[in-house]
Amino acid sequence: MAAGLPNLAQQMGISAAELRHRKELLGFTPAHAESLAGLRAIALAEVDGLVEEFCRRQLAVPAIRALIGDRDTILRLGAAMRAYVLRMFEGSYDIGYANSRLRVGQVHARLGVAPNLYIAALHMLESLVEERIGKTPCPALHKLFLLDLQFAFDAYVHGLSGELARTRDEIRHHSQALERAFEERMAEALRDADTDPLSGLRSRRGFEAVFAREWEIALATGVDLTIAVLDLDGFKRINDSKGHLEGDRVIQVVGQVIAAARRSADFAFRIGGDEFCLILPMTGRREATAACERLRARIGEALGGEVTISYGLAALRGSGAAMPRDLLAEADRALYRMKAAPGPARGGALLRVAAKVPA
Repeated sequence: MAAGLPNLAQQMGISAAELRHRKELLGFTPAHAESLAGLRAIALAEVDGLVEEFCRRQLAVPAIRALIGDRDTILRLGAAMRAYVLRMFEGSYDIGYANSRLRVGQVHARLGVAPNLYIAALHMLESLVEERIGKTPCPALHKLFLLDLQFAFDAYVHGLSGELARTRDEIRHHSQALERAFEERMAEALRDADTDPLSGLRSRRGFEAVFAREWEIALATGVDLTIAVLDLDGFKRINDSKGHLEGDRVIQVVGQVIAAARRSADFAFRIGGDEFCLILPMTGRREATAACERLRARIGEALGGEVTISYGLAALRGSGAAMPRDLLAEADRALYRMKAAPGPARGGALLRVAAKVPA
């Protein structure tokens, strides 16, 4: 009927040896092949009438008529069936013959012809061929039809296997896409959970993990590490006099200033209502103090002097901190010292404890 894939028999694992074995199982011998070749002249004379009758009977079956559909398809079916019948009487039933039969089964499977309809059609064809060409019961014809039926099943099974493989691939690809989407959603959720929605800085949730990691890196490498705790001066007055919406705006502005001012290696967090924290890797006390003073100036400028910051610093080198929380507590104490100092005297408190850095 229609051209199929090249070497279809090989794709389905049907070798010349396998074909011989199938013939042996059916008892199909060279003598049977010769007897069929001897009927070729009769086949040529009878094939047109036979095909016409076959198509008429097939179209009487509603399910088949629904599949065929139009006159052009009927004409193609008749031409293909004529070639199919004549191929039975060539006397050569090698891999080429197997390929031709496999292609027929493959086309029917692709067209959606159910196996029961295919088997019924093949049985009808056998009856017509025996009646018009064999004239008498012909064992060779029956054995050849059984061989053809095997090839049809091979084609159907191969097609189903291909469909299953494609379905498995589609399921795997769909599963992978869902997994990627899930991972992206989870990563997005984690980013959202790790980000303070008001300031845009990282939230308290991720602070401890980052601080612990940078602490270990500083201890292992001997580089500087400084932490700065910042508190907004005048924030309560803004909230009380202008309302929480203005207070939220102040937090947003402070977050934007800190994000713009920090270095790429620094980490900035909002750890409370009006409290912020900076983790400054590879940064000593002087550099950290200068950075905080710049922040004070920029925040004051951005908010028109209504709000500024106090800050406390603690540097790992020269600190008595044995754990990350100790260093944070030292920075907190330094912050309180600064906030307690008279307004004009504030310049950035730095707690200095003469103690050894933990080994």
